[in-house]
Amino acid sequence: ARDILAKGCSIDLHPTVFRPGTAVQTMLGLAGVILTALDDTGTDYRILVRASFARYLAAWLIDAAEEYGTRPE
Repeated sequence: ARDILAKGCSIDLHPTVFRPGTAVQTMLGLAGVILTALDDTGTDYRILVRASFARYLAAWLIDAAEEYGTRPE
């Protein structure tokens, strides 16, 4: 998840920097989001996005994940 998110935002997502409970407001692709780390493994994040950007962001995440051979569940 960390590599996929790093493709679209400028935040350092390494667990030593972006620790569990940390929340930031940033751009992910072309959508403004609030991103929160849920654990220190780099696999679980919460992404809050405006409803008007939700479809765009879902499509962006699926496209970014395919580069890593991953399909979101």
